[in-house]
Amino acid sequence: MRAAPAPAATPTIFLRGIGVRFGQNVALDDVDLDLAPGARHAVVGENGAGKSTLMKVLFGLLRPDRGEILVDGRPRRFGSPKDAIALGIGMVHQHFELIEPFTVAENVVLGAEPATRGLFQSKQARARVAELSEASGLPIDPDARVEQLSVASRQRVEILKALYRRAHVLVLDEPTAVLAPAEARDLWAATLRLSQAGTTIVFITHKLDEVMAHADAVTVLRRGKRVLHAPVRETNAERLAAAMVGEAALTPVPSPLLPAFAGGRGVPEASSTSAARGADAPGVPSREAAVDGVAGTPLPPAKAGSRGEGKGVRAVRRFATASRRRRCAGG
Repeated sequence: MRAAPAPAATPTIFLRGIGVRFGQNVALDDVDLDLAPGARHAVVGENGAGKSTLMKVLFGLLRPDRGEILVDGRPRRFGSPKDAIALGIGMVHQHFELIEPFTVAENVVLGAEPATRGLFQSKQARARVAELSEASGLPIDPDARVEQLSVASRQRVEILKALYRRAHVLVLDEPTAVLAPAEARDLWAATLRLSQAGTTIVFITHKLDEVMAHADAVTVLRRGKRVLHAPVRETNAERLAAAMVGEAALTPVPSPLLPAFAGGRGVPEASSTSAARGADAPGVPSREAAVDGVAGTPLPPAKAGSRGEGKGVRAVRRFATASRRRRCAGG
């Protein structure tokens, strides 16, 4: 299998001092984001942190109230996604935008169809999609009807749409939320292949184990502010969780009712977090998600330690239970 073709020009992108308000609600407050060529960059944060809002600014879906976007050192203004796409930025949303009766190839090239004398070149489109599919490690039949595809295959079509338009910065919004474990492994393998060829991958996630395993750099947002930016090799899941919710929230208070938390032993290391639907900015509906049990979101009923419940979820569950007991003990 051939390596994915390197983009013709892979820019360095900086977002500087980005500010976004929705009425009285501050979604982003003086946020910076640095995207290096060929890096896989995770953006994490709890409910209302502003992750999706920041990505919408990067993709031209939302104009910031202040701040600037620098591409190769030059200020750029994105009036729409068309401007971002022209500069090689693509985005795959959680809700796919595909025409189900069309084939994979027809969906991928739609709006940028190969044509000769105004006639659509179907054979050329299929060949180009097949080439992209093989090179990127995202195998799919160009002639398959989208309505017959699995969710994972539809996601591949969306990624191929961006690559067909020569995206060298690819934004993935909660990419594994709808995938089975095996499908997620295939996706991460594809992102690694793309990053090695020079494509920058930016992904929003709440799964800290994914950050530690697949990201080169991580940015943490909390309440619209950037509170942490670091190479992944210089941090850990516990530090990321603390940054997401605030150090104070993870500091246990000694209590005679909670001997396990007395003595300053703290919360066990969290390797992952779960998601619950939430808002992107306080009081503004969106598709952002929250850390279960930390941002006030009720935890789903489950037996602690049961299969399917990661270490991070169990740690947060124990912390949330302890917090409720302390509140009850204090009257």
